[in-house]
Amino acid sequence: MHSPTMADCTYTESYDMPASNTKLKVMTINVRGLFKSDWLLRHTNVTHNPDILVLTETKLTKARKPRTWMEHLLKGFKWWSAYNRSSGTIICVRESVALATHCTSALLNPDDRVGSVVLRGSDTDLLLTGTY
Repeated sequence: MHSPTMADCTYTESYDMPASNTKLKVMTINVRGLFKSDWLLRHTNVTHNPDILVLTETKLTKARKPRTWMEHLLKGFKWWSAYNRSSGTIICVRESVALATHCTSALLNPDDRVGSVVLRGSDTDLLLTGTY
């Protein structure tokens, strides 16, 4: 596995939350299958420390049993997933940001290619949308 570069990241940006003087680091990665991306995600968290991480092409299906490997991999994040065996999107928001902004799911598209969450600021809301 290699270290993620700008070629791997669809988008990396800092966003100023209005009226709070808080910068959020947003990062998007096409993981090409979440199960095989364990090292890449751990390295990304340590190296880039994103507040919001949007993962595309996760290739997950809905499971009846808990995914403890996924909970361990995304530890420290609250996450929402649009499942699809051939695509899929997960939006991960660092727990401290999710608590401070009362982050909630806004939409998980029926064809599982779009997911979005809302972060509520004191004066304005921020809608984050991940698509694949």
